[in-house]
Parts: sequence; C-alpha cells; structure tokens
Amino acid sequence: MIPNFPAGATIGAIHAACIETGRFVSMSKSIPIVYGIRTDPVNRFGVLADSFAKNALDGAITGDELIERHTALPIFAALLTSESRALWKTAQLEGDTNAWIRYFPPNTNGDFFAPSPRLCPACVVEDVARFGVPYWRVHLLAPTEI
Repeated sequence: MIPNFPAGATIGAIHAACIETGRFVSMSKSIPIVYGIRTDPVNRFGVLADSFAKNALDGAITGDELIERHTALPIFAALLTSESRALWKTAQLEGDTNAWIRYFPPNTNGDFFAPSPRLCPACVVEDVARFGVPYWRVHLLAPTEI
C-alpha cells in the first residue's frame, strides 16, 4: 500500500509514512531496498530520488517530481543559473550527496543550512487528524512572509 501524503511532505516524511502504513518494517531495514545503499542519505535535496520513487512508491511519481515537490532543492536552486540547477538536480538523482558544494560559493559551508528541521506543533496536530501521521514539509515562503 502506498500512503497518501500531502503536497510538500519531504522524502523522509514519505518514507516514514511507508513504514507507518506497513509497506516497510523499519527505516533501517528499508534503506537498502529503497535506495540500494546501506546508509540513509541526507535527503533534503533528493539524493537517489529515482530509486526512491521506483522502490518505495512503485513509480507512482518520478524522481524528478519528488525533487521538485518534496525537497528543498527548488528553494536553494533559485539562487543558481538554470544550467547549474539542472546539473545539480542530475547529480542528486545519481546519488552525489556533496553536489551542492560545487554549485554554491565556498563560503557557504554547513552554516548555509539550518542545523535541524523545524517543527510546527499545529501542523503536527493537523496532519495526525487528516492523515494519521505527521509529515515534515518543504515550505516555500511567500514574499510577504520573508
């Protein structure tokens, strides 16, 4: 059973929903099945998204769609040229976890990203009521929210 998930749910949240609905036994046991590798990739940008789409979601969505709708890549890629954006996305689909380093200036070290995900308690309550489980989201701020 492929779980329903809201627009903007992160790949990690979709993976957790697959476990919650019984599609997989656990995160650690499903990582080799889903990604074809032993360790969980840091997936804020869609590393191996094609593999995830095929193995976790039976191809119901493409890796490209996962990256565009369920990762932070489009947010950060807005800072890049269209050519760099396409190259970065391709590198993510191929599993290059350090590709972002090639596309951003050298002074954008680990401080470029938040050290941990942010949680909205109201969203958790809403998700549980609506979907049965909470989801981490990719949230795009409207210009008035910045």
